Amino acid sequence: MLPATPHLSILVPVYNNETTIDPLVERMRTALEGLHYEAVIVDDGSRDSSLARLKAQAATDSRLRIISFSRNFGQHPAIAAALDYARGDILVLMDADLEDQPENIP
Repeated sequence: MLPATPHLSILVPVYNNETTIDPLVERMRTALEGLHYEAVIVDDGSRDSSLARLKAQAATDSRLRIISFSRNFGQHPAIAAALDYARGDILVLMDADLEDQPENIP
């Protein structure tokens, strides 16, 4: 059984962002505390440990939905996949490099 539909979906394409994955997820958790959200994070064939870090984070947080591409297809296909899987009423697109700050979402 799927959890209730989230109000907010954060869409994040990821490509070789191993150094920002953990801070990104932690900052989202803090900034969005009390909100009903999901994060749809698409690993676009990263060659570093991005996918492993995402899986580790998702293992302890059911709000994280990880999609993994078999190879690098590019940012736009990753965004399209996130859009396909998003269930929220409100969609927020952000980059994984923390240039877009999770604290700005609320």
